[in-house]
Amino acid sequence: MMKYVGLKGSNGITRNKLTAGAQIDLFKWLKPVAMYIFQSYKGSERHDHLFLVGAVVPLNNYGFFGAKK
Repeated sequence: MMKYVGLKGSNGITRNKLTAGAQIDLFKWLKPVAMYIFQSYKGSERHDHLFLVGAVVPLNNYGFFGAKK
């Protein structure tokens, strides 16, 4: 049984959303990211599944966000 949280949008639909993600340090300059989002709607058989995969290049390793001397 799911408990629905009152996240009412402009169309008045109540829904639940669950997000899970992971990031690993593959190299110093590359971090792959994977995310899964599940969303269900109260009073409807509709469920949304969204899978996201991305790559992050941490620019702070190259001095982009460091303090200026």
